[in-house]
Amino acid sequence: MGIVITASHNPKEYNGYKVYGSDGAQIGPEAAEKILSYILATDIFDGVFVADREDSVTVGSELDKKYIESVKGESLGEKIPEELSVIYTPLHGAGCLPVKAILKEIGVKKLCIVSEQEKPDGNFPTVKSPNPENPEAFDIAIEYAKKIKADLIIGTDPDSDRIGVVVPERDGSFTILNGNQTGALLAEYILRKTAPHMPKNPRLVKTIVTTDMVRKIAEDYGVMTVDVLTGFKYIGDKIKEYEASGENFIFGLEESYGYLKGSYARDKDAVVSAMLITELMAECFKQGITLSERLEELYKKYGCFKEKLISYTFHGIEGAEKIKSIMESFRKTKRLPKESCRIDFSKGVSGLPPSDVLKIIFENGYLAARPSGTEPKIKFYISKSADTPEACEKEIEALESLVNEICK
Repeated sequence: MGIVITASHNPKEYNGYKVYGSDGAQIGPEAAEKILSYILATDIFDGVFVADREDSVTVGSELDKKYIESVKGESLGEKIPEELSVIYTPLHGAGCLPVKAILKEIGVKKLCIVSEQEKPDGNFPTVKSPNPENPEAFDIAIEYAKKIKADLIIGTDPDSDRIGVVVPERDGSFTILNGNQTGALLAEYILRKTAPHMPKNPRLVKTIVTTDMVRKIAEDYGVMTVDVLTGFKYIGDKIKEYEASGENFIFGLEESYGYLKGSYARDKDAVVSAMLITELMAECFKQGITLSERLEELYKKYGCFKEKLISYTFHGIEGAEKIKSIMESFRKTKRLPKESCRIDFSKGVSGLPPSDVLKIIFENGYLAARPSGTEPKIKFYISKSADTPEACEKEIEALESLVNEICK
């Protein structure tokens, strides 16, 4: 087993405590509940000591080297032009050394690190929250990009499992991709490059609140898409399952900026994601297009998909009760289109463990609600597909109004 104590992508007030099993994936709900019961029954200041164990091992550079070799083994071999300019920010976290190492391995010559955010600092002094989902986390990196005319900006959260992507546009503006957009770009790139030697029974695994655009892309390449509950541990569970069943894991993703290619790891990994995003950008660079223009090509081929994440924060005991009340209101509301289908995952659906998630399925999208597992938030996920971005936005706005009214 292994334990990781981390700020993850949260504000400095919230540390994460992640426990991993022997297969390298995060433990499931049953084991987590058992551990939590011990935590709640223990005074945090009782019996604190530093153990001096003969069997303890300090991880050294040899394991780092093996890890980078494993990540590089997932490369799709795109040659990186010497002129390609990449800006990277680790957002005061642990990603700097491995991301720099893998980008050097694949041939990136022009790599600029945001110096103000380069070294680990648990106070995260330059950002409100070290989360690549928050656009303001890239403010400094974008200023760098304006000066050196970079082709790509990437940023990883403090434990380097989530990655954000910013696209410098032709007119000097910058587009911050959301997790679904980056996931769709990566899915198409990986499946297209893998297609000539696709293994038997290939599987793409995504969470239930991740865009269905990747399902259409996967169908195009003869790959089955499998939905799991929110949390990358469920994707890790599928990798273990596939090793026994003879199915083949190709790519896993979640809308919250987490991706994994290969089975060398069982959790989302921003290091392999940084490598693959850079390779994809190199392909686009040689074709004379931006990542945004590549995404537009995918919209034309697979349909336009738009998503929106709405979060409400409620602190303390009263906040927890408020979130519970909102979930109940959402379950009972009758203000939804008649043609919608309501799926309550708290009862257990399609063999999935029970989870406090409600998802409303429409003909061309969905609306889902779930309390956050890491912060005092309730999250609403809206996804719509249509012929044009304007049509998507109009339908999203209508559902957003309903969400805001329920959360008052």
